This record gives sequence, structure tokens and C-alpha cells, in this order.
Amino acid sequence: MELQNAHTPRARIVWLSSDDAPDEAAAALFDKAGYRLVALEEARGADLAVLDLRRRRLSAKALQRIAAAIRRAAPECGFVHLAPASLSASERSHLRRSGELVIAGGDLRGAVEICRQRLRLRNLAEETGERLKSAAALARASSFPPIETAGAPPRTLIAGAPGDAALAALSAAERVSAETAGAMNAGQAMRSLETGAFDCAVLIPKGAGDPLLSLARAMRRHRKLHEIPVIVIPPPGAPGGPVEVAWRGANVADVVLRAHVSEDLGGRIVLAARRARLAAAMRRFLSACAGEGVRDRLSGAFAPAFFAQHAERLFARSDQTGRPLSLVALRLFPAAPHAGPRALAEAARLVNRVTRAEDFVARLSPDTFIAVLSATGGADAAVAAKRVEGVIANTMFRDGEREKVFAIAAAAGVAERAPGARLEEALAGVLGRLSNVRPRAAKS
Repeated sequence: MELQNAHTPRARIVWLSSDDAPDEAAAALFDKAGYRLVALEEARGADLAVLDLRRRRLSAKALQRIAAAIRRAAPECGFVHLAPASLSASERSHLRRSGELVIAGGDLRGAVEICRQRLRLRNLAEETGERLKSAAALARASSFPPIETAGAPPRTLIAGAPGDAALAALSAAERVSAETAGAMNAGQAMRSLETGAFDCAVLIPKGAGDPLLSLARAMRRHRKLHEIPVIVIPPPGAPGGPVEVAWRGANVADVVLRAHVSEDLGGRIVLAARRARLAAAMRRFLSACAGEGVRDRLSGAFAPAFFAQHAERLFARSDQTGRPLSLVALRLFPAAPHAGPRALAEAARLVNRVTRAEDFVARLSPDTFIAVLSATGGADAAVAAKRVEGVIANTMFRDGEREKVFAIAAAAGVAERAPGARLEEALAGVLGRLSNVRPRAAKS
């Protein structure tokens, strides 16, 4: 695999605080996650803004002035507020009306996770909108399914040992949920999640080593449960602070302190369930659209005609927002000359399945694919290319009903698009790099 331009940050985040600059630990944490922190003077084209209110509170008018200044420079910029646990319920509610709220102490891993989730949801929404525009431009909107989300109240699972926190969580959840169930440990919670249909899970661990946090990690990797948002109510006296323990134990959708359960948990359940339903609906839309001239019937990748229309739109969007865009070119090579077309078709279908919903994959020829990764730098595109190469190279494919299995080799080239580059230029560049790439294949 050949790579070009591997140093573009995943996102540019404006940092605002009483010190006018993030401390070294915060800057290192965001940099490790691939995010570049910038000052207000560099806000043009920023993806998010983080307002650190832990040391100094701002009035409503001051927040409005700051938001207006950032929106003038970056109209699509979202907001994440870092605040102490001492905020009143009305102050927390006010901050949540203008953006995300993270109750943070000295550890900002929760803020990094919230930024990641916010950016991922934005990428899904943008790709959905752009794909709808491309379908309408080609008069093929009927080939795409409607985006529908359930309007019913959420169904909530509360998991944790019996106690005051569990009772308060059940009481808050019952006020907003159509159905509320309880589980006293991680085993019961897992069985409930696998057999029931829940829109949100609230976990109440006893400490950093509680199996419920392991359950949260397992849910994020489960093929059916990964779409269920997880809210953690951390223990009150945990070493290093209760919020830090919750974020350190697992990647979760939100954290609600025990002192805030009565006022905040109901609203957080409703919002988390609504976002999860919307994200699931957009993923279904992006993966289910089909039709003659839209998707290739054998591989599930998009046809060249639709690719030409949609890729131009994605390139224009990249120039408009200033966000990176990368291309991955993949070529399949049957390891055996007598490997049948059925085996190649199976490998082609696998390419479309191992990419993200918001990635745009097209089939240019029977053995050549192009993936357009919006808001993705060269380094992240290289990771995606390695994943596709590895899955194909370590999978054996069967040709029809015969007992013989065949290996399919894969070679990938990765390039980050230069600002202003045209589609034909970017395609020629990334396809040209494939000629010097050695195919990677499994041993049959």
C-alpha cells in the first residue's frame, strides 16, 4: 500500500478558556486523538469549539457573543462546554441548549469522546444530504429508501446493584420511557439486551473495575448492540473523580453524576435515544439505496455513472468547508488463474461491507474499486485501506458449489486530495500508485 499526505489533522477545534490557551496535558490529549487545537483568531473553517468554563463562568450574553464570533468565522461549527460539577440544574440546561455539556475535572477524555461522536454524526448527516442531492440530480430519488425514525418514547434498561442511585434512575427513566427494565448485574443486563429491544442503556457501576463497564465496551463491538447509546452514572467516591472513572472504563455516550440524576437523566435518555435512532436511520439509508445505474448488482458498490456525479459533489463540499478528503484505490487479484468469477464477486461484496456507512465506494471495473472518504486525512484513509486489504487477504472464497476455495489478493493505494484538485486528476494520481504496490494475499 502506498500513502501520500499522512499528517492532516482529523479536525480543527477552537479552544476558549480563561487562560486563552489549553494546558499542555489537554493539548497533548487532543493531539493524540488527531485533533488540532487552535485559537479564536484561527477559527475560520473550524469543525468544533470547546469552551472551558471550569475555572470561570460566563454570563448568557458573554456566551452569545462568543458563539456569534465563532459562527461568523465557521458557520457549521458546533460547541462543547466543559463545566464543573457545581453547576446548577438551570445552568446545565442553558449550556445544553447551545451545545454539548461535559462535566469535567482534570481528565478531558470525556470531552475528546464527545467531540469524536459529534464529528461522526456530522459526517453521517452530511453524506446523507449530499447523496440525496446526487440522486435528485440524476432523477433517481426513487431508488433510495425514505429516512424514517420511530417517534415513540424510548425503551430503557437500567443496570446496577440495588440502591439509591438505581431507584433514582428508574424513577427518572419511567417519566420519559415507554418501557423501563432493570438488571442487577452485567450478566442480567447482557441477557436483557440480547433478548429485548431497548433504545438506551443506563449503567450504574460500583467502580472502575465493575463488569458493567466491560459490558459497555462489549456493546460498542457487538454487531447488534453497538447502536444502543450507553449512559453511565459513576460512583460518588471514585479515586481521581467519578467522571474520570466513567470515561476511563469505557467509551460511553454520556455521563450523569448521581447528584444530577433526578434533574438530568430523563432528558439525556430522550436525547441519546433520538440521536441513536437518527444515526441508525441514516446508516440504513446509506447502505440500502439501490437500483439500476445506482449500485453494481454483484458487489453492492456504486456504479461509475453515479460515482462521477456524487464524487464531484463531495469534492466541491471539501473545497467549501476546507476539510480533507482522501481516496483509496483497491484492486483485486485472484491468486489462482482458474479462480472463477463467483469468487471474485464474493470478494467484491466484501469490499463494500467492511467500509463505513458514510464512505462512498464505487466499482470502476470488475476488479478495481474507488472509495471516497470525506472529512478523512491520509493517515486515517491508510488505516481503512489496511483493514480492507487484511480482511480480503485473510478470507478464502468459494466458487459456486465446488469444494475448492480460492485466495484473492488485494492491493491498495491511498492519496489525500490536494485542495482544488479535479476528479480526473485525483483519480489518475491514486490509480497510478497501484502499479508499484505488491498484492497482499492469504496462503491457501
